[in-house]
Amino acid sequence: MRENKGGLAETELQQAVALHDAVNQDAESEIDLLELFYRLMENIWYIVGAAVAAAVLVGIYSFFIAHPIYESTAKIYVITKDSALNLQDLQIGSQLTNDYQELFKVREVNEEVILRLGLPYTVDELGERITLSNPANTRILYIAARSEDPIEAMNIANSFSEIVRQTVKERFKSEEPTVLSEAQQSLIPISPNKTRNTLVGAVVGAFLAIGVIFLLFVMDDKLKSSDDLAKYIGLPTLAVMPMLGATHTHHPYYMSHKAKTVSIDRAKDSKGGKAGVA
Repeated sequence: MRENKGGLAETELQQAVALHDAVNQDAESEIDLLELFYRLMENIWYIVGAAVAAAVLVGIYSFFIAHPIYESTAKIYVITKDSALNLQDLQIGSQLTNDYQELFKVREVNEEVILRLGLPYTVDELGERITLSNPANTRILYIAARSEDPIEAMNIANSFSEIVRQTVKERFKSEEPTVLSEAQQSLIPISPNKTRNTLVGAVVGAFLAIGVIFLLFVMDDKLKSSDDLAKYIGLPTLAVMPMLGATHTHHPYYMSHKAKTVSIDRAKDSKGGKAGVA
């Protein structure tokens, strides 16, 4: 009977210890998150400094190093031989617009533009500077040209518009597309977006600083409190000696640990334990 009672008591003790460990594990997780938050708050000026430094670097690149890109757009209107407008004409016009877009990829057309303007580009390089678009349910073709030189961008768009219209008339034996709008010199670059780049740089710098602080926090295995001593080594706290002149001892997180340790040690001392009062 005594053995049964002893085994039952031991089982109850093990269950109590397991329950206590589970509760402590949850508490430790909360304390770790709280400690991480305070660690970030302690290093808030490093985070702000990293954000400002990254924003300044990206801003310097955007304002003084990166080459501005300008864009000019010419518009042509695709027409058919029959001036009457109906659904069939719209469908034919849309098909012709798709055909005309392929003309911009023809080598002879690109070479003629290069020769006319004396451009220092190859056919492939020139093709990368041209963007074509056709709004839905329309027969209007947008010819957008990009360049570091706003005048060059305007001339490229207008030259493509003129050469393609002549090619359509000569080779397709159809009505020449009408110039709806000629490209004009752009005064405002489309790239780089200086404000957006600066803001993105600040955000990236702040996240990089937070990542470094988090990594150092995870890799830090130093014991900073009595709870850490009990958690990692399994030894009870006999006394807590505050570090004189240490600024971190006034931090709310460490003050809470100190108060908790004092209360535990006083409780033990009142029961005749060996633990001292900090």
